[in-house]
Amino acid sequence: MPATVFTLCDLPSFGYGLNSTSVEMLSSQLLAVWARAHFYHNNVPTQDQLDNFMILFDPVIKESKTWIPLQAVVTRLKQELTKSSQVSIFKFAYLVFLSVVADAAGDGLPAANAKLAENISLRFTHLYLDN
Repeated sequence: MPATVFTLCDLPSFGYGLNSTSVEMLSSQLLAVWARAHFYHNNVPTQDQLDNFMILFDPVIKESKTWIPLQAVVTRLKQELTKSSQVSIFKFAYLVFLSVVADAAGDGLPAANAKLAENISLRFTHLYLDN
């Protein structure tokens, strides 16, 4: 199964062209939080989900311009959280341009999927050709 912008964050943080604190992985983490909120929590992320994301996001040194879109979204999210402890993802989507988060996560997909294909090929080689 190929990696998507929602599942990229579930890959190991080494060997797939990304590390756990890259803009691609953290963008994927945020998209995964929103997806779980949509499916399981009435479109409102839980405080634990947001806290877990912020624990990963806040200490990262964000010096390159690739971080700017994600930083803008997270900054706006923090502003909304100061107004209310619950933020509807659909209302929030009207306030910010969320596709930049998906774009950032998507930038990591080619390398991750190439590594997945390589690993699958290796696994099949070991299973069926190493007799």
